[in-house]
Amino acid sequence: MSIAGVVLAGGRSLRMEQNKALLSFEGQRLLDHMASLLESVHLPVYISGGDAQYSSFPDGIPFQGPLYGIYNCIQQLHKLAYTAALFVPVDMPLLTTRVLLTLIEEKNNYDAVYYSQYFLPLFVTFTSSVLDHVTNNFPYLNSGKSLRSFIQEKHSHQLQIDGFSRTVFTNVNTPEDWNRLVGCL
Repeated sequence: MSIAGVVLAGGRSLRMEQNKALLSFEGQRLLDHMASLLESVHLPVYISGGDAQYSSFPDGIPFQGPLYGIYNCIQQLHKLAYTAALFVPVDMPLLTTRVLLTLIEEKNNYDAVYYSQYFLPLFVTFTSSVLDHVTNNFPYLNSGKSLRSFIQEKHSHQLQIDGFSRTVFTNVNTPEDWNRLVGCL
């Protein structure tokens, strides 16, 4: 299986009031931190939304949400002969290598693998079912499709978060979220 790592970084960061990908975390841009996390599990890194320092897939239609970015990346990565991808959001800086490796290890014959209560990070295998779904629903997702509906429509496997602190799934969307996070480090 040829797996790519993808940082989802195409949003407007409206609630944060600045580009989350550029926030400084442990001495580097949050985007670089998340890319390093994917590299730590030996995956080639791609950015959904674009960045000059990485191989990127700019959104054809900007600001359509994470599902649009995932669909766009699946199409592009499939053309590059990848057979699966691990998607991480740019705004979950406390994710760990172990969290990601567990997703990869649990991929067995599933279209998607994720943790209970959290749709991201997400491991997607490019099965014929996934590729057909993406082709039939992309690029216009105004039909009310959500990441939840994608996962529920596919042969997915939900992992329990036993053994992981909920803290690792902390998502920062607002300046208050960010201040709480960096204040605890």
